[in-house]
Amino acid sequence: MDLISRIAQANGRLKNGGVWVRIEAKGGRLYLRATLPPRLGSQKNGSYQQRIALGYGINPNNLSNAEKEARLVGSLLDRGEFSWERYVDTETPEIVEQWVERFTQSHQSKVSKTTWRTEYQQVFKRLPLDQPLTTEVLLRAIEATEPDSRQRKRFFTTLSSLSKFAGLELDVSCLEGVYSPKAVSPANFPVTKLNPHRPPPPTLSQ
Repeated sequence: MDLISRIAQANGRLKNGGVWVRIEAKGGRLYLRATLPPRLGSQKNGSYQQRIALGYGINPNNLSNAEKEARLVGSLLDRGEFSWERYVDTETPEIVEQWVERFTQSHQSKVSKTTWRTEYQQVFKRLPLDQPLTTEVLLRAIEATEPDSRQRKRFFTTLSSLSKFAGLELDVSCLEGVYSPKAVSPANFPVTKLNPHRPPPPTLSQ
């Protein structure tokens, strides 16, 4: 049985047991998802759907540990005793370079070499590879591009995919813009029409 099926079965057991926490796989890592109180330092007031990074990869042993952790989280939530302090270490984000490498391994073979070079590499090389991958880093990269441009559209699409792959809660829909290739199409350039009644220019004498 593959690990995706195992995760589905684990989530089924959690649901049947009245545990409202789910296990997810993102970017080769295991996460828990549930309605949780705001993280430390968050500006939000009430609980909302969030992920908990467990800090380990996907394999049968870790999946078993994830299910146990999900039951613990569910119990803590039921008692009103859940705290993010328990996950300070596992929530520490990995650097951009590590996530880009994982994304490359997972996605590069799905597109052509030209598409990968122009739509992905051109974006990734503009990121601070030695910094932790956070929503703030991705937002700054998108905001640094010209609004409604082809580059903004490229950064929006690629970094949205990267954030989803890394399990980040990134909402950048307001930054997508309204770029359209028609705006720069040669077909839209004005055409100068010649006046058929205009006399031809004089020829130069030899």
